[in-house]
Amino acid sequence: MFYSTHTLKMLSDSLKGLLAFCVFYSTVVFSSCDVVRLVDTKRADNIIANRLFKAKLEKAGYTVELVSASLSDEAYQLLRHKKADIYLSTWMPLDAEYVKAYLLDGSIRTIHRVLAYTQVGIATNIYAEQAGIYNLKQVTESEAHAKLFDYKIYIGQEDWQFADQLQGMLERNLHGLAAFQVIRLNTHDLREKLAKAQEQKQPILFFARRLSYVGHNYAQNFLYDTHGVFDKYHAHASIYSSVRYDLPKNCPQVIQSLRDFNYKEDDALHLLKRTASDAKTLHAALDNPVDFPEHYVPTGVQHAIVNDKFPASP
Repeated sequence: MFYSTHTLKMLSDSLKGLLAFCVFYSTVVFSSCDVVRLVDTKRADNIIANRLFKAKLEKAGYTVELVSASLSDEAYQLLRHKKADIYLSTWMPLDAEYVKAYLLDGSIRTIHRVLAYTQVGIATNIYAEQAGIYNLKQVTESEAHAKLFDYKIYIGQEDWQFADQLQGMLERNLHGLAAFQVIRLNTHDLREKLAKAQEQKQPILFFARRLSYVGHNYAQNFLYDTHGVFDKYHAHASIYSSVRYDLPKNCPQVIQSLRDFNYKEDDALHLLKRTASDAKTLHAALDNPVDFPEHYVPTGVQHAIVNDKFPASP
């Protein structure tokens, strides 16, 4: 079969165009992995994880950008709409209800456990412990105990997403807490309330994460709940990584770096001890290599894959 010169020229031009498109497409896909966008919720655990993972990625030649989000739900929205790539602060099981919808519709995937067994839940300061109160049942076992807390449980703005769980405990009268109120405060007001209670040697109930400015400074004890809302399992939560759904396929090297990344609570607390005030001062401290535990320098990470029972997405 013979083709005219004109036909051959058209075929040649088409092939050149196809080749150019393939080169362009491969360049776009490859370059999309060169910049990794991490969600930044300004929570202490998220800041620390981001900075440690950022050090690992930058050493491997990636450019890392931080994308701001105010709450976990907003973080997952950013992943769903491909406005961010990785979120290193999925608290399980506390975030289970928020992350479930995104996992079911396939818009995000969980990869692995970044940190194992950190404390979270209803906490007290040292003066509650001195009064002999170590669990939620003891809070209401006598009117005298309940009055010590003025029938209030405080929760800071960064954890307002869990206020409904607290309110549900009160409505079901778990541990006799029906007479208590959940009081929502912004982060600054909560710190002032806790500092004042400390100064006056007054017991106080509040929701906290161990890896937070509030939890690190004021949580002497986490009160376990045998009814399962904030029981020992919940009070020893784990933190997972979540990514946009197509990242494993398009950027497998980034995913492998992520699977090789985890950190320990003791090391995070080491960083908080030097600042423990707010996001700005924590960021400033992390800019100074002296503030990193010795084994984090210079790579900023531990190279170990953590296995866990919580199923990662395929």
